[in-house]
Amino acid sequence: MISKVSISNFKVFKDQVDFDDLKCLNFLTGINGRGKSTMLQTFIALAQSLKENGNFDSFCLNGNMINLGNAIDVKNEDISRDKEIALGFTCDNTRFDFNFSVGGDNEQVFKLKDFRVNGVSSSNDTHLREITNLFKKLTFISAERLGPQLHYAFNNDINYIGSKGEYVACAFYNHKDDIVNELIIDGIPDIFPEINLENIDPTLSGQVQFWLSQMFRPIYINAEYIASVNEYALRFGAPDRSGKYKPTNVGFGYSYVLPIVVAALLAEPNSVLIIENPEAHLHPQAQSILSKFLALVSKTGVQIFIETHSEHIINAPRVMVVQESFKSEDLKILYFDEKYPAKHIPIEVLFDGRIEKWPEGFFDQSELDNDIILGL
Repeated sequence: MISKVSISNFKVFKDQVDFDDLKCLNFLTGINGRGKSTMLQTFIALAQSLKENGNFDSFCLNGNMINLGNAIDVKNEDISRDKEIALGFTCDNTRFDFNFSVGGDNEQVFKLKDFRVNGVSSSNDTHLREITNLFKKLTFISAERLGPQLHYAFNNDINYIGSKGEYVACAFYNHKDDIVNELIIDGIPDIFPEINLENIDPTLSGQVQFWLSQMFRPIYINAEYIASVNEYALRFGAPDRSGKYKPTNVGFGYSYVLPIVVAALLAEPNSVLIIENPEAHLHPQAQSILSKFLALVSKTGVQIFIETHSEHIINAPRVMVVQESFKSEDLKILYFDEKYPAKHIPIEVLFDGRIEKWPEGFFDQSELDNDIILGL
C-alpha cells in the first residue's frame, strides 16, 4: 500500500508537497483547480509510462490513460527550466524517488534522470520489480466516462476497463462467471442487514447486478459478443430477464457507474484503484450506496483514491464507521484549498464518525444556504 506521496515541480506543486499517512480508502475533495487531479496524475502517468514502455525510463504525458499536453503544460511555471520533476512514493516502509528531466517546452516524454530507493541511487531488480508490480496493477476510471453506447470495443487485455470505460463490456463478458472476492460478499449484510447471503450470486455478473439493483431498481444486465464486427453490446432488462433494452434507452447513471463497479470487483488485493467523480449522473441514495460498496472493496486490500465533490460520497463511509462496519483509521480525507501552506489539509474522522475540526468551505454550502432561506 502507498502510505506517502511527494511531488515537486509538477503543475501546481512548486516546492515539495507531501501527502502523508495515506489509507485504504482516500478521498480528495475541495476547491477546483487546487491540485486534486494533479496529485492523482502522478500515479496515472507513471502507470501509463509503464504500460507504454514496459519500464520507468521515461515519463509519458500522453497515452491511453491521460493526456496532459507538453512540458510547458505540466512544469511549474515558477521553477527554472533545468530543474527536474520529482515524484516520491513510500510503500511498505520503502521510499521510491523518481527524478525526470523535462527538456524543451514541447517535450511530451521526460527521461528518467535518477531513481532512488530509500535515498540511494538504485538499479536493483528487486526494488524495480516491487514498484513495477504496484503500478502495473493500477486501474484508473476517469470523470470523462463514456455515456450510453450501442457497441463497445474489443480489447486483447480482457482485464482492462479503459479510463473512459470503453472496454467495460469486454471485461464484463469475459469475467462474468468469475467468483468475486469473498470479503465483498461477506460484507453485504453490514450494509444491507435484511439481505440473506444464501440468495447472493457471488459471480461478477451477479454482483454487478446486485449492486446496480441496490442503487437504482432491480435489474438484469447482459453482455453479448458480436463476432461479425468484433465488438460487444450491453443489454439491460428486468430481473426475470424480460426486455432487452439498449444502454441508450436507460438512464445515463447505469453507463456511468458500470465501469466503476466492474473495475472494483475485478481489482486484486495490493492493487490501486483511482476514480474521478463517481457521483456523476447518480442521485444521492445511489451515490451513498456506491461509496459504501467502494469502502467494502477497500477492505479486500485494494487501495482506493477517489476525487469527489459529493458530500454523499464522503459521508457514506462515515455512516459505516458509526455502524461499526468500517474503521475510521482506514479512511483518509484530504481537503484542497490554496489558503493552506501545502495547498491541502487532512480531515480526521473520529471513531464515532464525527469530524471535529471542520475547515471553512468543506461541504458547508447547504448550511449557509439554509441559514439564508430560514432567515437565521
